[in-house]
Amino acid sequence: KALLFFYPIIILISLTYTVTAVQVERRLLRDEIIKRGEVLTTIAAKNAELPLLSDNAELVENAAFSISEIKNVPFVTFYDSQFEPIVHQGMKAIIPPPPHLKSATDFFVREQPGYFEFFAPVFSIRAGGDIDMFEESSPDRLQKEHIGWVRVGLSKEVMNKTVRKMTVNGVLFSLGLVIIGVFLVTLFLNFMLKPLNDLFKAAQNLRDGEYPHVPIIDRNDEISQLSAEFNKMSSAIRDRELQLYYSQKRISDLFERVEHAIFWLDTDFKVIEGNRKFGELCGRVSDFFNLIEADKREAYIKEAKAGELIAKEVMITMAEGQQHTISLSIYPEVEENGKLTGFDGHFIDITENKKMEETMRQTQKLESLGLLAGGIAHDFNNILTVIIGYSDLVAQKTSADNPLYAQINEIREQAIKAAELTRQLLAFSRKQVMELQVINLNDLINNMAKMLGRLIGETIEMRLLPRPSAGNIKADPGQIEQIIMNLAVNAKDAMPEGGSLVFETDSVTLDKEYCKTHEDLTPGKYVLLVVTDTGHGMTPEVRERIFDPFFTTKAKGAGTGLGLSTVYGIIKQLKGHIFVYSEINHGTTFKIYFPEVREAEKEDAPERLSQDALKGSETILVVDDEASIRNLIRDTLQPLGYKVLEAASDETAQEWGKKPNVRIDLLLTDVIMPGMGGKKLADSLQTLMPDMKVLFMSGYTDEVIAHQGVLAPGTLFINKPLLPSVLTKKIREILNR
Repeated sequence: KALLFFYPIIILISLTYTVTAVQVERRLLRDEIIKRGEVLTTIAAKNAELPLLSDNAELVENAAFSISEIKNVPFVTFYDSQFEPIVHQGMKAIIPPPPHLKSATDFFVREQPGYFEFFAPVFSIRAGGDIDMFEESSPDRLQKEHIGWVRVGLSKEVMNKTVRKMTVNGVLFSLGLVIIGVFLVTLFLNFMLKPLNDLFKAAQNLRDGEYPHVPIIDRNDEISQLSAEFNKMSSAIRDRELQLYYSQKRISDLFERVEHAIFWLDTDFKVIEGNRKFGELCGRVSDFFNLIEADKREAYIKEAKAGELIAKEVMITMAEGQQHTISLSIYPEVEENGKLTGFDGHFIDITENKKMEETMRQTQKLESLGLLAGGIAHDFNNILTVIIGYSDLVAQKTSADNPLYAQINEIREQAIKAAELTRQLLAFSRKQVMELQVINLNDLINNMAKMLGRLIGETIEMRLLPRPSAGNIKADPGQIEQIIMNLAVNAKDAMPEGGSLVFETDSVTLDKEYCKTHEDLTPGKYVLLVVTDTGHGMTPEVRERIFDPFFTTKAKGAGTGLGLSTVYGIIKQLKGHIFVYSEINHGTTFKIYFPEVREAEKEDAPERLSQDALKGSETILVVDDEASIRNLIRDTLQPLGYKVLEAASDETAQEWGKKPNVRIDLLLTDVIMPGMGGKKLADSLQTLMPDMKVLFMSGYTDEVIAHQGVLAPGTLFINKPLLPSVLTKKIREILNR
């Protein structure tokens, strides 16, 4: 009934609105077209004044053409004063102008079925007599003369389209209004007549686990009050269940995401449930304690039942069969009556932590030994300098057939071995002064191939697998050769019955994920050197100690135990890394990572000097607080013709520099000594003698020397112990520059 009542009203309202809107829009559009036509026709009349007055048909045609090109202008016609057509453009079949216009001179509009016509008179201004341009009243003498008409048509197409569109929209609006009206009436009926049915359905939905809300009609009756209370009850139940759901979800997510392995056991230690991490590490195990070593199982079960198995380091067998160390805690679950209902527990894999702790302990031990080695270097090198130097000098003055000659040479050889031992200790401690240059690892290994072949013998097959992509490194070439030689010698000793030795190179990029699992590694590009042998391998105990100085598995007298210690020290000093992989009867692999540099190699051929070329007449100032060192240098240089001045302190050296008649060609000074030190002394003397050259010497380690500022590029430096032959050559090369 409501629909039958409202439907005609809705249709009537929509039709009335549509008709009214169309009429209003049509009237507005008609007024707009008329206004536009008046403006356009008036402009055309103004523009036609000169062409009509001059009776220029071409100009009239141009004016007519320009107006006809305007959008929605179907035609344009120019007439003379007698209403005879002069020019016509556009639509041909047009209605003749009304007769009364022939005598009229006013603007006129006429509406046709498809267009509007606009008629405008064309006037010309003429003077009524002579005009004096200087008289203010001259304009009053001007007269208007009617010389023609302009007729312009404007199409109704836009207006008709708009009216049709408005009609269609009105129909659609009426249809929409009817639909909305029917919908609203239906809602009204449902709202008024079915509140009890809504409550019944809502109760059913609440029973099925939903949380419905029934609509409430503000009628202040029992049904409205019941609906309101039902909605409050539904919201309260929903809020409590959502809180419970999210609480359970947070616990579940934490249970699954935590990196600890969490589990629940029954009273027989059978696994009831475990999180994701537990499944990854332990697999589908039923009895948890079956993962633990059999000889310790009973003891751990007893501790678990007593509640004492907390943070115990336990060895278990993981799902992949490997032994891992875990930190395990198991807690008994007991009811209020004291009954045991099961166990809950957790553990974390600390295998990598234990390895890192062991690596750190080993590193700290090696660092301590390195500090000890570096601490004795200075004094030991000074002593060896004197022994080797004077051995050389005495040997030069002793004939080869003298019985003392062999003894002197033996002293010298043993001192050189001691110097080599000191050098190895310094290399191990990473405190040796290195002469760095950019080198290509492939070229260096290829150049050593023949020597390595002779070193390892014919029973061992040597293969070189250099990758062309391997980049350059910055290192001391002699020390890199020492690394390769030491590894080759060790490989040879591990293969007494023969085998295979492979040298490989490559360029690798280590990312953050890889570096996280390796001590001290930083992400970046490295040049990789891999040395692999098929020897007898090493036990884990030996593998942990191979870099310890003086540790060796060779027979007594067969090795010093400094080979791999030296390798380790050199690599660390170059900010590289070394890793060893070895198993008994499966050989050994060393992987060495050198930081890659982009610089190109530089090949500087050393200058060769003959014995006579080592002589000179320059003045050399020797500064060292050790008298024995000064005496040795003096006794070495004076026979070659040099004039040697000596100073035991910086004060004495400065006195030499201030003497007016003394020219010092070269300052040979110790770096570390009482007073200002070698670097400041050199700077002070060079202000007095800018052309003086400086050569620093020291038996201290580079860590100490670096603080003195003498390891900067271009600084000349020589290590103690000083060999006379090396010292004289170095001095001559410097003075020849």
